[in-house]
Amino acid sequence: MINNIISQAEFRHQRYVIQNSRSGWAWVGLAMLMLLPALFASVMMFVSVLFGLGWGQYLIEPQGSLLGGVFQVASIALMTMNIALYIVVTLITLGLSYNSIAREHTNRTWDILLLTHVDAPTLIVGKWWGSLRSLSGDHLMLFILRVGVVAQFIDGNTLNLSAGERGAYLVGMMLLLAAFTVVDTALTVVLGVAAALPSARSTAMLMVLMLRFVWVIINSGALMTLPLLMLNDWQYSVFAIGGIILSMLMTWGVLWGAQWFAARGQVSS
Repeated sequence: MINNIISQAEFRHQRYVIQNSRSGWAWVGLAMLMLLPALFASVMMFVSVLFGLGWGQYLIEPQGSLLGGVFQVASIALMTMNIALYIVVTLITLGLSYNSIAREHTNRTWDILLLTHVDAPTLIVGKWWGSLRSLSGDHLMLFILRVGVVAQFIDGNTLNLSAGERGAYLVGMMLLLAAFTVVDTALTVVLGVAAALPSARSTAMLMVLMLRFVWVIINSGALMTLPLLMLNDWQYSVFAIGGIILSMLMTWGVLWGAQWFAARGQVSS
């Protein structure tokens, strides 16, 4: 049901929009110039924690060395791009998913799609899944940056652990971050889709933006504090898993609500 013709068509359309909106070489060059140092820092912090190298000390005491200066710049880029890219990708995701429904109503093609024997709930799921797939690369990049931030915060705190313990801790953290990234992306997309329904469009987008803004703050704080808490006591992983489950329930609830409203509008029309 997810990989239906609607989701495939939506995926192709979203990829076309994304590729054409990023065709300017100046924008691509500027983005890569800011992003590459952040990706470099993310990989270096991951390697440092995994092998117990303690490179994080250069972030605290550069000691005037070239390596210390490089790590300082990379660390600033990592933190800045993590927050900035999260906000930008979230807004882009909301905009594309919102437009996936809004343009059908604007172009008066929604009713035509319904005449193809595809019901409104299937259209909602197809639009949601197609939009979700189209931005997978951007959210994968966010995942890499998040791994770097977590590694930076725990670097130096795992030096007293064995190599096996460090590896197990990092694998556990990466699994949580991967689950968080997938669920957070799915929630963002479904909020954009739901906000575009005609029955909710008047004030829904403002409420969605406010909800996502609050959720961004909560998520950013959790990413910076939970790794250290979990390092000292794995019982704190309950909070991380609970947050992921809560996001999953929110995603399912909004998706179900959007399908219900779409089906109701189909019957009433």
